[in-house]
Amino acid sequence: MSASKTQSRWNSAQLDPLIRKLEDLQHQLLAAERTARPRLEAVRPRQQPSARNLVHYLALRRNDLRPLQERLAGFGLSSFGHSESLSPR
Repeated sequence: MSASKTQSRWNSAQLDPLIRKLEDLQHQLLAAERTARPRLEAVRPRQQPSARNLVHYLALRRNDLRPLQERLAGFGLSSFGHSESLSPR
């Protein structure tokens, strides 16, 4: 199926709620980072990206992501199935 045909099947009534849910999830992760800021600042600078990633991951796992994953899959988009491997090495 061509990209133009795929795009024509999607409309804002379908995508807007999904985008809002993803934005809400992003806000939760950033709020968790703000809450953890004193602890993150105590971590060695070289390890801070990994510590911040851990805070985001733990906040992410507080949510039941199955409905969101199903909605993402319905649009052919990636799910959170591999979110554990997002940390830099």
